[in-house]
Amino acid sequence: MKKDYLNIALFVLFLFVLGLLNLADNNKVSFSELENRALKEKPVMSLATLMSGEYFREFEDYFADNFFEREHMVALSRKFTKWRGLPTEDEATIVTHHGANVYQQQTKDDDLDKDLQVTGRVLVVQDRGMEIHTYDPEAGALYAEIISEFAARVKPVRVYSMLVPTQIEFYNGGKYRKLSSVQLETIRQVNNYFIRGLVQPVNVYDNLRVHCEEYIYFRTDHHWTALGAYYAYTAFMETQGLEPVPLGDYQTGQADGFLGSTYNTTLSDKLKENPDQVVYYKPLLPYEYQVFYEGSQPVEQKLLELRYAEQANKYGIFLGGDNPWARISTGNMNNKKILVIKDSYGNAFVSFLLPHYQEIYVLDPRMFKGNVYALIQKNGISEVLFLNYVLITDNKGFPELLGKILEYEFDRK
Repeated sequence: MKKDYLNIALFVLFLFVLGLLNLADNNKVSFSELENRALKEKPVMSLATLMSGEYFREFEDYFADNFFEREHMVALSRKFTKWRGLPTEDEATIVTHHGANVYQQQTKDDDLDKDLQVTGRVLVVQDRGMEIHTYDPEAGALYAEIISEFAARVKPVRVYSMLVPTQIEFYNGGKYRKLSSVQLETIRQVNNYFIRGLVQPVNVYDNLRVHCEEYIYFRTDHHWTALGAYYAYTAFMETQGLEPVPLGDYQTGQADGFLGSTYNTTLSDKLKENPDQVVYYKPLLPYEYQVFYEGSQPVEQKLLELRYAEQANKYGIFLGGDNPWARISTGNMNNKKILVIKDSYGNAFVSFLLPHYQEIYVLDPRMFKGNVYALIQKNGISEVLFLNYVLITDNKGFPELLGKILEYEFDRK
């Protein structure tokens, strides 16, 4: 009995000391490099939030994101995560994690489903980590319906959809494709949901499949490389009956030592020993790139923000990372203006459009708070491209964000 009391006393003492350390910790960070996301800010107390219980729920989330030595604890936890091995000569393993990249919101949104639990899986094979796609037909149908209704509303603006497959679909001749929903079928189903004549699908699958032996996807990150984005750009030009700029016309640069999101998720030693190189293609034309944030003046940036070459998230080189919305003005006087509504896959893609448009607008639904229709009308935009990777159909999180900014009526019967 005395031993039980001693254990209880030691446990209570541990909690007390941990609480004091949390109160005394002045080195809290606002962004988790391991999880590549913004951490919760301390909620503001009010009578309304106290009465509704919202304050305590938000404080619980804040505490979970800001406890003492959190980053080290998360890293240690991942090291002890049990991996499920696959009986193959490649020594493949699967890591399950919570908080898939596609649904990480960088702004608060009280109108969306807070009970949505997002779980992702990463396959680690030899020197690479690959996200596993699990298709949700309801999410795919919702995504297509939202875009179709948008296209009907903005006629005669031409609307395109580019749904991008990930590398597990092609790796090693598709050997591990069966672990994931077949992405070609996902893309076909979503394309079939579009209202024909209103939304033009862009077939990037075939171009990526043809070049799948090249370095078109990162090994340690869930994104494609700029080379993969270039092959998608050629497919977009072909859809419009236009000639793409030859790859050889571009000068390149490179940032070494990139360990991306799938490494951060798995902390795999195999991935750590084989970091990626971020090859970037320098813009062919002079341009002006302005990023717009809510309630502030536009910020002048570069399409290739090379300060990220010295940081952990080297994919941020492209467009300087994700932003609410931006405008790129080129020297072209052809009056062609396009809006790209995208997830982070679009970041490596956008600069290839410079030779073809006078203005390029870039919008991220996870952060944008303005009126898309007013943006299109005010700026005389004649084309809209939805560019997202296939995992946005794994759950309704991203389609709901998209529907919110496109004023889709979710409560219809």
